[in-house]
Amino acid sequence: MTSLVTNSDSIQKILGKALYFEQEGRNVLALRHVELDEDGLDSRGVVYIIEGDSIQRLEQAGGSIRDLSLDAISKDIDLFFERLRHILDSYIDEIDELEDALFELSIPRHFLNTWFRLKKDIALIDRAFTRNAAVINQFLHDHHGNPALAGMSEILSIVGSDRKNSASEIVRLEALFNYYNSIKSERMNNNVYLLAIISGVFLPLNLVVGFFGMNTENLFYSGNPHGTQNVVYLLSGLFFLLILGVPTLKLIDNLILDKIFGRYNMYRSIRRQLDSIKKTIENRVLPDQT
Repeated sequence: MTSLVTNSDSIQKILGKALYFEQEGRNVLALRHVELDEDGLDSRGVVYIIEGDSIQRLEQAGGSIRDLSLDAISKDIDLFFERLRHILDSYIDEIDELEDALFELSIPRHFLNTWFRLKKDIALIDRAFTRNAAVINQFLHDHHGNPALAGMSEILSIVGSDRKNSASEIVRLEALFNYYNSIKSERMNNNVYLLAIISGVFLPLNLVVGFFGMNTENLFYSGNPHGTQNVVYLLSGLFFLLILGVPTLKLIDNLILDKIFGRYNMYRSIRRQLDSIKKTIENRVLPDQT
């Protein structure tokens, strides 16, 4: 069987998308698989090249090629959606924990980073369900009535429910973000109110000392011959502390606290939930096809 893999540029373009088309008498079904690794979700391409009863499966990872039957495609796609479904369930558990923390008014330190990664990954899962289901529907339309693909319609009906679940989780994340903003706004209003009270206490003293030129007794450095110099040093130190200290704290927060205690903890938690499921899935080896 002459394969499309002889054209490396064409196959790389195919691997980058989820699509179905016919070329030179062959049907090409390209799907986007989603896998979870230590750094989060990764999208990889898988292409099925169908010419009569001969089928080749090309994976983006490693560029491996394998001959399959039409029945094996159905099982392969079922296994892919099952893995994706388990990944989605694990992300839903993470969203539940984030939601519970907000409802208890215990906002995680890295809420925004965690929320952004959850939103990005759930959107990737939702696109994988939606786009792959669309091209598989086109594939089934061209192979309607084939007994080897009898179970594909049932698989797609389940995928329809999965798409609704992923879409609802995106909506729930938006609601959590709005609730988070309302909590932060309320706290900011309380801080502004506190600052207004403090200003109300110290403003009269500032007016008396500054505007009217009336010096009160026992002021700091009032009897110190180096008082002005000390004040200049103090203000300079505070200035450089703000200029250099704040960016340093942000850098430490992003590189150390965020990566070690924020992002990777989330993915480690998800991977722990998938460990037992992964062992079960790995035992389900696709049958070798002649």
